[in-house]
Amino acid sequence: MTRIPTFLIFCTTLLLCYCTEDDGLSPLNDEAFVNARFFNMDSLVKVNQGIAELDSVILLYNDSITVARDSVENGNEDYEPVLADLRATRDQLRVNKTEFEGVRTQLQNGVLKIRQITGLDTEKSLVFGDSTNRYRLPLNASQNFSTFFIQKEERTDTLTLFYEMEFDINERVIRRLAFLDIQNFQHTYDSIITSCIDPECISNGATIRLYY
Repeated sequence: MTRIPTFLIFCTTLLLCYCTEDDGLSPLNDEAFVNARFFNMDSLVKVNQGIAELDSVILLYNDSITVARDSVENGNEDYEPVLADLRATRDQLRVNKTEFEGVRTQLQNGVLKIRQITGLDTEKSLVFGDSTNRYRLPLNASQNFSTFFIQKEERTDTLTLFYEMEFDINERVIRRLAFLDIQNFQHTYDSIITSCIDPECISNGATIRLYY
């Protein structure tokens, strides 16, 4: 891979304007971006507490069901409707627990809905309709940082990414690359973790996990 330093970006851009098919260079065809995943840890804690409470209540109902069943088996028919009610309630609690566990799995996998992501000094916004576990954030190629305002329900957070934007010529294809400066990221989340697939942490192969 051949990297073109930042001070040559302007010259390279001019070159692209004059390239033809005979030159063998493909035009700029790939924008820099970074993948982001969001994890709602506060909700995860509450869901885990809810599951633990349901487990406790289900155990109590199991004990009551055992007592009522023993009474029925011993010939006390008055306990039959009580046993039926206890079992129905216990079964509904199990359904509720299954639903909670489904929510927990989604939270653990970072599946949630971001209402909108807006970049600093721009009127353009990314609006998302469905829940997903991965969001693609485009990076501003005209400067060495991008700031995002991220709206989730009643919460709005900010994330500023710093990077060095360069051009790359690889197999006669020219594209922009952003080399992330992960030590200087700024954010309003509880914590973030950045995973890179290469030592230089090229943005298109990186994933930022944001916890709140």
